[in-house]
Amino acid sequence: MSNAPAPGVGPGVIPSPGLPMTAAMHYTSTMVLYTALDRVETVVDGAPPGPNGRLFIIPVNKPTKVPWEAGRFILDHLGYTGVVRVKEEETVDEDGNVIGLSYDVESAREESLTKGKEHDEMRFRRFVADMMADYVSRKDGKSLAPPPPPESILRIIDRRGYKLQDYGIKPIGFEDPADLKQKAIEDENRTLKSQMADLNSKFELLLRQQADRDGTGADKPAEESGKKKGKAKTGG
Repeated sequence: MSNAPAPGVGPGVIPSPGLPMTAAMHYTSTMVLYTALDRVETVVDGAPPGPNGRLFIIPVNKPTKVPWEAGRFILDHLGYTGVVRVKEEETVDEDGNVIGLSYDVESAREESLTKGKEHDEMRFRRFVADMMADYVSRKDGKSLAPPPPPESILRIIDRRGYKLQDYGIKPIGFEDPADLKQKAIEDENRTLKSQMADLNSKFELLLRQQADRDGTGADKPAEESGKKKGKAKTGG
């Protein structure tokens, strides 16, 4: 058996005490994470601190490098956000020396969207089952009004177009995001129609005023000429 230290463990490298051996082996390693769905923000105890200490943030559509232990925790526990690991591809020169890294973000995006959709479906089905069991179709036969969905479920409803009323669930004070969007569109259309009608009215008034000015200017010389001729005849 080799006595060589595991990668990332040896002189000058002090892994966090109490970490499992696998985590200790990767204590100084990193990985790149990506999400196309929801922002990830979590504290990972035992991970090497980053710019925000042990708070790690993965913005949407932004590949982000994190310590290996933080990435492992996020992938294991926050997969519902759509977070995935980005494949890192080494660029080598003709002698085989690594001269750079590239990230397969396009594949990560596709994987994230697929993963996010699967988790959205599972979480929504679980939410519906809980609402039915606890409020709508209770075993004691007493139906109760369900509470409004949490923010995470609202995002799923908005993203996937799910309708709670299709399942007989009518939360207190809840307005369907799709209905709200439609109402906003209708309100905007009414506002635009009103503004267009107002502009048309002002434009027509402007045209009438212009026509009146043009007509007055054209008739005035003729009227003055007629007056002068009348005066001349009277004087004769």
